[in-house]
Amino acid sequence: MGNDGSKHVYSNYKHPLELSKFTLIEQFFVEPLGEIHELSTNDHHDKLFLKIIKIDKEIQVKDITTVHQKLELQHNNLLQMYGYNFAHNQHPEYIQTEVMFYFEPPAKTLQDELNYRKQAQSRFPAMELLLYLKNCIDVLAFLEEKGCSHEYITSETIFFSFDNQIKLVNPTIVDLINLGESIRCQTGKENKIVHDLSRFMTSTEKSISNSVLTLGITFLASALLEEEDVLYQLYEVTDFEKIHAFHKTLKKHYPPDFISILRHMLTHDE
Repeated sequence: MGNDGSKHVYSNYKHPLELSKFTLIEQFFVEPLGEIHELSTNDHHDKLFLKIIKIDKEIQVKDITTVHQKLELQHNNLLQMYGYNFAHNQHPEYIQTEVMFYFEPPAKTLQDELNYRKQAQSRFPAMELLLYLKNCIDVLAFLEEKGCSHEYITSETIFFSFDNQIKLVNPTIVDLINLGESIRCQTGKENKIVHDLSRFMTSTEKSISNSVLTLGITFLASALLEEEDVLYQLYEVTDFEKIHAFHKTLKKHYPPDFISILRHMLTHDE
């Protein structure tokens, strides 16, 4: 059975893209998306990101419909999706699904901004950080309402747009990346390969709770100009003395409502 090329399955472009006008500028690595292609018009007026995911199995149209519904989610604080395309490539021993996403290029990550502020010893303005946190909470609430969760929240996966809006990537993109990695890692173990996308597309109460906790840790680290790993270790070993010192620092620089929101997120209070 030879390679008979690519069979178009599904595509959607909310914003008409004249792709012939775009050329590749560079390729780079972004957590948790992996390798990203940056495309631009010749005058550099318009730019977009392209992510290509290759999954070594045929994704059925019914599953693509499920994915499609989640990719269609629109929120001011999600990176805007410009379009995507699913295609099946026939190989000698398997059918590969290739997925191409075109989406809004962010200006920087929260980690980039945190690195700058740590070097300058300049804290985030209190009301600015509070607004960013509320925007991210709003995204999580929106995703939960739509039956999704976001399990990939770190300072590397929170972005800023060029107009300084806080942005999260659509978690379904990362779900598909993980699906592709899962299948590649388990080649030859057919019985363990995930054939049903529901495992990657269905949120649970636990994953939603984890999203809230990781977002709280990320913003606590940003407020304290600390690394997230340091805070995770503190909470794991319950170093009350160091935690108390951090809380004193928070009270000195940030308003009660910001601290109260973080406390609820970190202690799972209702």
